[in-house]
Amino acid sequence: MDYLVALVGLITIIGVPTLAAKRGRNPFLFLLLAFLIGPFALIPLLKRNVTRPPEIENCLVNPAVDDQTTSISITLESDDYVKPTDARVAACPSCGSVLAKIPGAKTKCPHCGMYMFIRTDPSTNSRVVVTAERAEEIEDEWAKINGTWEEREEEKRRFAATKEQLTKRFNGKIPSDNDIKWSLLIEDSVKHSSMQNWGLYRNVIFQMGEILRKEDRHSAAIEKYLLVCYIDTCGPNNISAPIGQKSNSWGEIPFSERQALLAPGVLERIQKSAKRINTDLEDLKEVLSEIGVTYKGAIPFTLSTEESWKKIIEELKKA
Repeated sequence: MDYLVALVGLITIIGVPTLAAKRGRNPFLFLLLAFLIGPFALIPLLKRNVTRPPEIENCLVNPAVDDQTTSISITLESDDYVKPTDARVAACPSCGSVLAKIPGAKTKCPHCGMYMFIRTDPSTNSRVVVTAERAEEIEDEWAKINGTWEEREEEKRRFAATKEQLTKRFNGKIPSDNDIKWSLLIEDSVKHSSMQNWGLYRNVIFQMGEILRKEDRHSAAIEKYLLVCYIDTCGPNNISAPIGQKSNSWGEIPFSERQALLAPGVLERIQKSAKRINTDLEDLKEVLSEIGVTYKGAIPFTLSTEESWKKIIEELKKA
């Protein structure tokens, strides 16, 4: 029995700091915890928050959400996962007019001018073309299924409150959905940056870039995407510690090289937007340099813009 206890102790003392280092946490702090509480020091390491945006391969989008939605999430396939059937038809769900082709994303009907959306209906597990109203209902259904209904209700409340505020600010003019989303994203960016949740912050910046790109404001979109890449090359963490604090109580630091990874989907967007406005690599490098000046002191980058650019250009040339 004594040998078993000694073996567990030895594995704990070696394994806990090693795992902590791999997770970008302070190994010395976790070594101390291992001495104090033994194997229980593993608990905070096993319950680590996801800090990377899940667009590592090609910005995979949740099947219940169309390409206009700004949030990105991985679609996990479990053993009982059943791929949705394709029930889309070449007809407008609002006016019933026949379309030249089946819609693949949010688009306007050329006959009635109403928007058409693509959603996966949870009741039939099929992809369908629906109206804006039905799309909203389907998203509500998915939220209840996924256990995120309370969060969705809160987001809907925020959206409605922001819409009301902007309407007053615009002297009665109804703001566009993008105006409302942009205002909410600004709030989120301030919240995440103030608590050094840099993984969440970069997601917000990416969402801003998406809005700008879809409005054909490619120059501004490139700035957001390059900021995302700059953050990604440093390896963002979510540490929930006030700005200026070097680590949180668990030893997590704002940026870790082990977390550094450029998302191909973001790089692809940079290339496409740059092509649209005839921007070359030297122009992109200059934009990144300006970003470094703008955000100096606001974000604790661990790389210079020159070091970050070397990593970015290497991946851009591969894409």
